[in-house]
Amino acid sequence: SCWVAACEKSWAEAGYVEGVPRQNRFYLENIFLGTEGAKKTMVIISDALRYEVACELAGRLERDTQGSAELGSMQGAFPTVTEFGMAALLPHRVMQLRESDGGVYLDGLPTYSTEQREAILSSEKPGAICVQSKRLMAAKRAERKELVGGSELVYVYHNTIDATGEEYSTENMVFDACATAIEDLVSLVKIAAGDLNFTRVLITADHGFLYTRDPLEERDKVSASDIGGEKLKLGRRYAVCKGLDPDAMVFVKMNMTDIDGGEYTGLAPRECIRIKKAGPGENYVHGGVSLQEMCVPVIKF
Repeated sequence: SCWVAACEKSWAEAGYVEGVPRQNRFYLENIFLGTEGAKKTMVIISDALRYEVACELAGRLERDTQGSAELGSMQGAFPTVTEFGMAALLPHRVMQLRESDGGVYLDGLPTYSTEQREAILSSEKPGAICVQSKRLMAAKRAERKELVGGSELVYVYHNTIDATGEEYSTENMVFDACATAIEDLVSLVKIAAGDLNFTRVLITADHGFLYTRDPLEERDKVSASDIGGEKLKLGRRYAVCKGLDPDAMVFVKMNMTDIDGGEYTGLAPRECIRIKKAGPGENYVHGGVSLQEMCVPVIKF
């Protein structure tokens, strides 16, 4: 409640909090400007790596490796969902939401697949590659070197937490998935530093998450009918709309100037409230503006 009270005016006016690092500027500030003298950088993006999990991970890295791990944070792009967060971490000038397919585009280019993200990354940094973590971890040492080659910038995509939480049958195992993710990420850092000779590794996420173990009561939900206007994207913790003036008491209003020049308005339920939506899976959620969803970790190893 204190976080929302402090930020709500800034969100409505600008769409972000001034003075706090922003996910939309990750590439500019950490790759383009902030190499810190390293010739090679690996960026590991772990889907839904919440800040508290990253805090535990940083401690593990300090204990289990010979490197140093500095934990920082940034405010995630709204809505705090995979398609927006993954796009925000790539180099871009303009982010767009295409109404025809609901896809997020950067400077007119799609961002959904690993191959599409690599095309965007390599256009800014020639030779840069994107790879899924499972492929890198399953390969032998010689295969890893061949896969990465002489690339000075590699984006590695890891998905253990979100893959578990977003499935109705496994969402109650999300904390086990957090523990598994820590083990995976320690292994990936060791591969980067040992097998592939990267001197700098950044570990970050697209968004965090909320999890409520007990069944939700009706008072913990709001109806989608409370949202006026045209709903372009709707989740349990967010809505992206055109042409509306929502009840400010029910929703937090988000200026979305960063996307298509402000054509859309974002809405997020307050506290841990969910928007009613058909289908299973309301205990594990993300997309809103709580610290647990929006505070994205950045570990510099």
